[in-house]
Amino acid sequence: MIDDEFSETDVPKDFNILAWFMKIPLCDDTWLGMQAQHIAAVEIGIIRPLELHTARIIFAEEPYAGVMMALNGVSQMWLFSLYEFLRTWRQRATQLLQLADQYAKTLPRKQKAFLEKTIADANAKENHIFSGASFYSEHVSRITDPAFIDAVKAYYEKMDGWFSFIEALRMNLAKHEVPKKRGMVAEMPGYARIDLVRGTLYWQFIDAQGGLQKLDRREAANFFLDIKLPDCDQ
Repeated sequence: MIDDEFSETDVPKDFNILAWFMKIPLCDDTWLGMQAQHIAAVEIGIIRPLELHTARIIFAEEPYAGVMMALNGVSQMWLFSLYEFLRTWRQRATQLLQLADQYAKTLPRKQKAFLEKTIADANAKENHIFSGASFYSEHVSRITDPAFIDAVKAYYEKMDGWFSFIEALRMNLAKHEVPKKRGMVAEMPGYARIDLVRGTLYWQFIDAQGGLQKLDRREAANFFLDIKLPDCDQ
């Protein structure tokens, strides 16, 4: 159940998962869209209420080791799921942007043949599917649509910085390694600190340049869900 105290979980009352995920380019793909919906549903229906519950237990000075263990576990698994969605989305987007660029650089008299071959190659990657639907070739067929390509590029650029951050933390949590430093052991991998007001966890980790970084799980979730908090001065 979603907690009724939306102000304490930072979720606007009018937030709608279906309306939100359909704004993400390529998520008209049923399976990619489903992946995004699952991440949002777990965030809103499980993690934020658990964060609020944890904060209340701590404020009441009650034992919280058990609930903290559950919160840490589900927070890490949520982050891994977010990473996998973004990695998959970026891989698809990169392919489409590269194809669109190749199409644009093709001589006009050869563009039709290029597009036909590109779509045929995409169809060949789906010919083993006998049930359900695949959307890869349909997206490939739209590489000539400037509005479609611009939307894909804009979302890629919007999420690029956060993805790099999440990817680096994921190396710490899952691999126990410093990102892009082969074999370098991470310091306290998996250790999380808690924001006592919101109950959300945050991690500190060493990046590839040797600097100390911090990632707040709630901030990452708000950015992904496009939740904009009200200005504190208003």
